[in-house]
Amino acid sequence: MAIKAALYASRIITGLGIGAFTVTGPMSIVEIAPTEIRGLLAAWFGVAMILALVCSTFCVYGVYLHLAADKL
Repeated sequence: MAIKAALYASRIITGLGIGAFTVTGPMSIVEIAPTEIRGLLAAWFGVAMILALVCSTFCVYGVYLHLAADKL
């Protein structure tokens, strides 16, 4: 039961952190970047986040395939 509560708490904290990162990253880029490349940099931030999500998904899938079920 305590493990389940810790899992829920960690998911909430992670979600808040990712949400804050998703908002503050592009906002700080847009504030600092020159006008000519502002949109491009903000778009690349989104692309980098999507690529990181895809890479992390494949990493987790690789761990799932190569670890025994009792060690997960």
